[in-house]
Amino acid sequence: MNIKQLQILDAVVRLGSYRKAAAELHCSQSTITFQLKNLENSLGCFLFEKTGRHMVLTPAGKTALKEAQKILASHSVLMNLKGSKASLTGRLKVGVNETLLEFMLIDVIKEFRLLAPDVFFEVEILDAYRLKTKVKDSEVDIGITFNTGDYPAPLIALPLTASPLGLFASPTLSISESCFFLPGSAPELPLITGSVKSGPYKFFKRFLDRRGIQLGKTMQVGNVHVVKALLEGGLGVSYLPKICVEKELAAGSLVEVPTGLGEIDLGLLLLKNANKEESAAASLLSRMIRTKLLDPNLKTKDFFERTCLMKRKPR
Repeated sequence: MNIKQLQILDAVVRLGSYRKAAAELHCSQSTITFQLKNLENSLGCFLFEKTGRHMVLTPAGKTALKEAQKILASHSVLMNLKGSKASLTGRLKVGVNETLLEFMLIDVIKEFRLLAPDVFFEVEILDAYRLKTKVKDSEVDIGITFNTGDYPAPLIALPLTASPLGLFASPTLSISESCFFLPGSAPELPLITGSVKSGPYKFFKRFLDRRGIQLGKTMQVGNVHVVKALLEGGLGVSYLPKICVEKELAAGSLVEVPTGLGEIDLGLLLLKNANKEESAAASLLSRMIRTKLLDPNLKTKDFFERTCLMKRKPR
């Protein structure tokens, strides 16, 4: 498998024919066919199947295309670095939410350090509101944060993805299916949170208040690791981004508890200052973040209202 084969796969799907892909890539149609066959052999699966008169991607082909496009985007970033090594110096200060740093950005930062080892890289952990102020005042170069809804000039907010939220608990707890649906319920369960100032906590509390659901006393414990340890110990429930507990859900040590809220997503975005000149290092990291986190299927219509917890009303 090589970059040329991935470029051919992308071009064939994007342009809709071998002939057009061959013209764009300046090769023959027989080369297109040969390279795609080699790619299928390398992957051990069929990428296309015939439906009527058309060739369409198989399920494996769709997965291969998605991953190929990620590799091609990273390859493009690397190729753009040719001759720019000297400019990848200086200082880069990034503002980020702690949850996003740990569960979504570690791999990006690792790759960035390999590409820009001479950059003094600094991360400042901030909540979404303080981060917005820091970017606006040019105290950090870029921010990666959850959506708070309003971003007046000179702020530039670039949507990346939407992270689902949920209520989680230990499977050892006996929680009825209707517990978080029926108004006036009173389960004797503490609500556990890292901070009572967090958006998910305040949003879920509004939901409980509207339904008249009474929980036990809130437990504020400082960080998500303590939250998860208490949840696994069967000491309560917690409403938080699903990305925080994916490993625990897969292992079966935590389960998602149904609620009357339905599907709620929290927006994730890249934040910049239009008045601040972007360094080569900041530009590189921004491209890498978008390559890694940008959801190609993200619905951008009403994104800032739909994925902002302060703008949504609990049912």
